[in-house]
Amino acid sequence: MMKLKKLPIRAYNILFHTHTVTGITITAGLFIIFFCGAFALFRHEMYTWENQNARENHLNSPSYAAILTAIEEQHPDFRASEQFTIRQPEHKIPLIQFFGAEYPNDSTRKRFKSMLDPTSLQELSGNPAPTTVGETLYRLHYFSQVPLGLWISGFMALFFLFATISGVLIHWQHIVKRFYAFSIRTTAKQIWTLGHTTIGMIGLPFQVMYAVTGALFGLLTLLLAPSAFVLFNGDTDQVLGAVAPERVATVDSSSFHLPLASLDELSGRVDEAFPDYAVMSLRVAGYGTPEGIATFYVDEEATITGNGAIAYGLAGGQELVRIDPATKTYTNTVYNFLLKLHFASYGNPLSKLVYFILAIMTCFMLVSGLLLWQKARDNARYTPRQRRFHFKVTRWMLSICMALFPAAAILFLANKIFPLSMEAHAHWVNQTFFIAWGVLIVSGIFQKTFRRLFRWFFAIGGGLSILVPIVNGVVTGDWIWDSFRNGQTYVAGIDIFWLLVGTLTLGFMLFPATQWKGSEKVLAAKPLPAEKKVEPQPAQVEKVPV
Repeated sequence: MMKLKKLPIRAYNILFHTHTVTGITITAGLFIIFFCGAFALFRHEMYTWENQNARENHLNSPSYAAILTAIEEQHPDFRASEQFTIRQPEHKIPLIQFFGAEYPNDSTRKRFKSMLDPTSLQELSGNPAPTTVGETLYRLHYFSQVPLGLWISGFMALFFLFATISGVLIHWQHIVKRFYAFSIRTTAKQIWTLGHTTIGMIGLPFQVMYAVTGALFGLLTLLLAPSAFVLFNGDTDQVLGAVAPERVATVDSSSFHLPLASLDELSGRVDEAFPDYAVMSLRVAGYGTPEGIATFYVDEEATITGNGAIAYGLAGGQELVRIDPATKTYTNTVYNFLLKLHFASYGNPLSKLVYFILAIMTCFMLVSGLLLWQKARDNARYTPRQRRFHFKVTRWMLSICMALFPAAAILFLANKIFPLSMEAHAHWVNQTFFIAWGVLIVSGIFQKTFRRLFRWFFAIGGGLSILVPIVNGVVTGDWIWDSFRNGQTYVAGIDIFWLLVGTLTLGFMLFPATQWKGSEKVLAAKPLPAEKKVEPQPAQVEKVPV
């Protein structure tokens, strides 16, 4: 087996300790990021599962004029002169999505999101937030529920990048050997040790990509601030103009006397300019005024760089900015490229499935690293008090991580148990999810061994997972076979996913105990003896034979 060159002893020790400290500090946070991020990859595909009212709609696209008329009728306080965005129906979300602003009184602005039936143009019941599963997990994956959550996730991604690089360096000498030595037919300690290295090696490019892009998106304001001052004399508009020139486009005042162009007319011009691309969204600022600008965003989801934009001035319909997907500059490309790379919004659903599997594998790597940290400190080099502290820290962090699995199943169940027509539906679904997660965490810290802790959460999570497709079928009447027959692929896919997860999890608990020989020694956390004061013993005089 190939053996690589070892690091110098001093460099190895420094990297080993910094890798350990960094990893143990951010393990729970990273687990939340990767676990929730794995589900958030499919947040758009989840929509028809979350909202049964969207399952019967057809993909017809009404005119923009008709959409605005419907919004004005159903939202009397809507102001078209404010910025608004329209997304036409697509297979993932077969509804019209409208994001705008309304003024209940002259001084208060309120942003709103409206979901319209593409056939009747009626707002669906339960708006503005009829569903919440995908959005909740998406927001949790960058901690938006806590102050400065985005920055926290950005710094965690930055530290994760350091932990990844340092981990490669300290395992460099035996990384190939351990990769081929991985097996589940061994002791738990060897499974955690080899699995930590093997999974880390398999997912290395994926983890580096997520660490870099996650740090970029989380710390974007901090990263752009020095650039704005050094390169653009503090003018943030110039920074934005370099990355997204359509955002800072202005209308020439000499054209103000021209008649205003309609959005549907401009949409026809976009189809002519980009016949091979679909319009993903329309953003309008200053509608009905000579300064108004309509920006159409196009994309070809099959490729990672196949997105572009074209902006028109409403006065006369003059073209202001064009970002052609085939000829756009590096500056126009890089940000959207990183966005699509981070969220796997390119190719087909298979790419998202690969991302999902790699994200779950990363969660396993984080848990195995945590167990290795505790095991390395469960020996005579540490006092009983220190060993108890290490065990408690590990148990708390494992509880936070593992409780997220059954809590996610509860989130899906709550979305069906609370009717969509119920007032504050999203609020009660979210409250159920976070309260359940907290209760499950507390239940985990009462488990006496790590083995019991894992079995406890697997049993609860597996049982709840199997209930998800059952509850969906009872509440909506769309059982898995009915969903397939009606062409509701995403609905059937999510039900099958939870059914498989529940079955495999419960099946894993029946795994023969002989395969885990020695696991109790590794995972058990029996009460440690109290520290005893050692009395000095009298010196023994060795008798020398005469």
